[in-house]
Amino acid sequence: MRPTGCLSTLILTVLTAAAFAGAAKAEPPLLVPASIPPDEIRRSIYEFTARAMQPEAAEMIFVFSCLTDIVEARFDSAQRDCSEAIGHEPDNPGPYKLRGEASLFQGRYEHALDDLNYAIALDSTDAESYAARGQAFRLMRQYPRAVADFDKAIAIAPQNPAYWNGRCWIRAEMGKWLALALRD
Repeated sequence: MRPTGCLSTLILTVLTAAAFAGAAKAEPPLLVPASIPPDEIRRSIYEFTARAMQPEAAEMIFVFSCLTDIVEARFDSAQRDCSEAIGHEPDNPGPYKLRGEASLFQGRYEHALDDLNYAIALDSTDAESYAARGQAFRLMRQYPRAVADFDKAIAIAPQNPAYWNGRCWIRAEMGKWLALALRD
């Protein structure tokens, strides 16, 4: 996420999102018909809040919601929220990366690659995007491409053990370069 230019706006945005997220999880929601699903209530609260704020803050609300959806395994909702964030700020690689990761969890590897490729095109220094794309290639059994992406992630962030571990397991799945896998 990009800073909004003012730290107090950023803090207010995050606190507002957190407050509304907590309110949306209240059981039962106040003054809301029981026939409305809780996920729709939460989404409506995020949309209302985001649209009432500055465009930069709106994008952050949707990214926050997308991330929350991924953590809570609501991948369809994550896709929608990330798409909303992209609509507010199309040159931010973060929502593309998150939407790509949601697609990975859904087994939609081609869609994941589209978003992750775009995220990398916008920011070629983000190791997480390379690692996520490497996972997509691994799941598609395109092992050399997966190893290449983990090589890039390691080159950018050599202190992250998850990237070394990821490359190790890809090499083990390939059944090649096992001595290198053990070093990883």
